[in-house]
Amino acid sequence: MKRSNKGYSLVELLIVIAIMAILSGVAVVSVGLIKQARARDAVQSFNSQLTSTWLQTKAIGEKQDSMYMKVVRNGNQADFTISLYDGTTKKDLSGGTVDNNGHVTAETGNITLSKYITITYTPSDADQLESGYGNDKGTDGSGQWYIKFDKATGAVLKGAGKYVFTDTKGDLVSTVYLDAATGNHYIK
Repeated sequence: MKRSNKGYSLVELLIVIAIMAILSGVAVVSVGLIKQARARDAVQSFNSQLTSTWLQTKAIGEKQDSMYMKVVRNGNQADFTISLYDGTTKKDLSGGTVDNNGHVTAETGNITLSKYITITYTPSDADQLESGYGNDKGTDGSGQWYIKFDKATGAVLKGAGKYVFTDTKGDLVSTVYLDAATGNHYIK
């Protein structure tokens, strides 16, 4: 009996298709996990930047209102850039080197949060809420959010409230609460 080995058998074809289906399923799950991890990382970055702003305001702010954190939307409402500024020099201090006098000696770039998240801001101040400030208008009507702390007490001067992080599907990732009286913030 002569064997003809000119191609694949039906069984071999089905095995290859099954392997490809399994690999593509694993790839889809992996992409979803990566997006979730980036969304959680964005919450942690935001929270650590709040801590940095509070500490630098208390430690090196030369005068009241000299340090603040600015959150800017970059158009698509999902890409956020966070910067820490010194109100006297307008220099970016996010991760930069600062000397004993509070002056920037080395600048670094801004922190850009994941494009897979959206942040919704709701102020805790009733007057700001009544004036329509919040997500679209920001903390002062410009569409940008400024977070300022009191140098003496650490209380929030501007930007207190809740920051809700959602993913691209609209599912809640986390909420960061910023207490006006104490300046404390936590993730829930």
